[in-house]
Amino acid sequence: MIKGAQQTQAFRPFVPALRGLVAEKLKALLGLPSSLHLDWDLVEYGPDSVLGTVQVTIMTMDSQPFRLEFGDLSSGRQGWVNAREYQIGYHNLEDGSDPLQNPEYVPFLNAVRKRFEQITTAKNHPALEEYRSIFQQFIPYREVNDSMYRQLTLNPKTGPMGTLRLGFRCNQDCWFCWQGRDWPDPPHDFYFQWLDHMAAAGVRNLAITGGEPTIHKLLPTIIERATRKHDMMASIQTNAIRLAKPNYLKQLRDAGLHHVFVSLHSADPEVSNRMMRAPGTFRWTVKGTEACLEAGVPVHLNTVIEHANYKGLPDHARMVVERFVDAYPKNPIVKMVYSHPSKYYDASMSARAIVPLDELRPYLVEAIRILQKTDIEIDVTGSCGFPPCIFHDAPDLISWVDRDTFDGQDLSGRYYGDACQQCAGKDKCLGIRKEYADKYGERGIEPFDPPGSPPNLRKIGRAAS
Repeated sequence: MIKGAQQTQAFRPFVPALRGLVAEKLKALLGLPSSLHLDWDLVEYGPDSVLGTVQVTIMTMDSQPFRLEFGDLSSGRQGWVNAREYQIGYHNLEDGSDPLQNPEYVPFLNAVRKRFEQITTAKNHPALEEYRSIFQQFIPYREVNDSMYRQLTLNPKTGPMGTLRLGFRCNQDCWFCWQGRDWPDPPHDFYFQWLDHMAAAGVRNLAITGGEPTIHKLLPTIIERATRKHDMMASIQTNAIRLAKPNYLKQLRDAGLHHVFVSLHSADPEVSNRMMRAPGTFRWTVKGTEACLEAGVPVHLNTVIEHANYKGLPDHARMVVERFVDAYPKNPIVKMVYSHPSKYYDASMSARAIVPLDELRPYLVEAIRILQKTDIEIDVTGSCGFPPCIFHDAPDLISWVDRDTFDGQDLSGRYYGDACQQCAGKDKCLGIRKEYADKYGERGIEPFDPPGSPPNLRKIGRAAS
């Protein structure tokens, strides 16, 4: 087993299984042998599409990939044969030649054409109807994959860790979210099977997320199954809005909820509501957080840093100390996580929202200095965070990471720039986010010099007296 590799082979597949069914129906539709290996991709699907256009790739007798296209006549794509509202086309071979001019391909193409005309001239041909049915089942899931619903990651220190995403619906609409709000759930029985698979893989720490998991009706049941049946430590990633309801919070606690990971991105209600695109919800997130602290539920906070809120980070830190630490001495905030945003669902907003590291640096340093006077654990350089050189001028604040303890999923989308190659801390850094580099290159990246070993790993906590 490869250390840090994502282990999902044992999970029952959902989206891949749907894709496989589409492939089987495509074979029947085109009259191809069921034993033939076939790949397909959706190349066009619009609001008025019935079948869209799919590109079918098969391997020929001389091991060349051969590509056909099948779909709606209304797509506007150039077709080879049109019939009723459908069309079929083919691509030139890899050498640029037309397969209709190649005697080896002519019999195959003639057979495909004959089959296409047969199914499109017949009324409600079973092969066409069966393909249409399974294709329409697949379409809502065309932008998702199974790893968005569940992940199993390996950590040499903590053992296997599981993430279960209860769909993508949310009672907020954060502009920096990477998800589509209309992406659908899988059939609900998959959640329970995936949970059982995680338990069989040795998972004892489970993060339940969304969307917003507290608006999913299965959340209490899943927490109970995870904790009672599988002896897992179950947490939720939440905006805490529904946790302000005492009865609901009690229901989750009774089910076995261990702790909550609450998103709170600004101390300014107007800024928060604007970032969440959900007017009036700031106060309910605060109330929900306070309700958890009052009830003895451990709370971790998460703040995504971008252009809208970075100058308010010191005020945010003061609010955290005043409202969530000093006000609850028996159960203060446990941890504060600062996140560097990655891919936004609306990519046009991402480019406008990313803050240059050199502009962010003084505000983040001030915020950490405020929090450092408490016992809160602070995470700035973790899997969702920043390169350690964000604290280049305040090295006492650096919390170095052990790259080998992170899963490949955590490291995807990161890389080392030219400035990083001679940095003393390279092996204790996860690298630069691609989205940041696309916008600012290596601006604000400051390698540690002279080369050598970075300081020992440690966590930022209370300042030494």
